[in-house]
Amino acid sequence: ALEYLNDFYLKWSDNDLVLEKWFEMMASLNFDDEGIDFIKNLMEHKSFDIKSPNKLRSVLGTFQRENVLLFHAEDCSGYNFISEQISIIDKKNPQAAARLVLPLTRFKNYNEDRKDKIRKALKNIVKQKASNDLSEIIEKALN
Repeated sequence: ALEYLNDFYLKWSDNDLVLEKWFEMMASLNFDDEGIDFIKNLMEHKSFDIKSPNKLRSVLGTFQRENVLLFHAEDCSGYNFISEQISIIDKKNPQAAARLVLPLTRFKNYNEDRKDKIRKALKNIVKQKASNDLSEIIEKALN
């Protein structure tokens, strides 16, 4: 499957809209031997631009929404990865960070153990001197 996705990328690499869809598809994948590193590598991809809100949403938004096993990994690697990325993005684009944190704030229906893990990740974002936009959303979720 990866071979076909790579061919698809080569064919459409000059079309931003199609590339965003490609990034979405890639961010939803989970390869046992790569895990979260696969998503980290996507963010290092030559066509990825951290300054592009659409590409951020394509990778990080899709990761949180579609890549359930990696995002909700028992070792918290998914939550930690997202909280680190949101803290980085917040320094340059607080509005994008505020939108990207929303899936992490929707934890009310999870069991207590999972809620605690997510709360910890959210508190870690606040500790990084989060912007007003981001702090407001996180504080609301934590209360």
